[in-house]
Amino acid sequence: MPLIEVMCPWSAVPGIRWHKPSENYIAEIGYHKINHIGADGSITTKRVRTTHYFGDRHRREEAEAKFAIIKKDWEHCVADQRAAYEAENAERKAHTVTKTRKTYAQDWPNYNAAQVNEKRHFRNYLPSCAKVSTRR
Repeated sequence: MPLIEVMCPWSAVPGIRWHKPSENYIAEIGYHKINHIGADGSITTKRVRTTHYFGDRHRREEAEAKFAIIKKDWEHCVADQRAAYEAENAERKAHTVTKTRKTYAQDWPNYNAAQVNEKRHFRNYLPSCAKVSTRR
């Protein structure tokens, strides 16, 4: 075994890495769920990456072979879950009723007339506003 491999036993396989504290090859493949029950009785679930330990520095090829098997199984699981998810979404979309908003046509002639006469109407309206405010 070359000296560099003894000192730095990294794997060339993407996804597997050397974990120095445990002196094992590890990989985070997949997820597992953790349920937590709170003091009030509420249940929370979170997904956590699953860490796999494959063996020490003297068994790199064995660790890479184990990694390949687990990764292949995980990819099949993900493909099955994705197919089920897409089928469920297709079913949901088939039964979803879309609501259409009612729209109204714009009355452009009256809108333009009001815009043209806006200042004149405001000047006529302003004195009556001042009378109301002085009465209080």
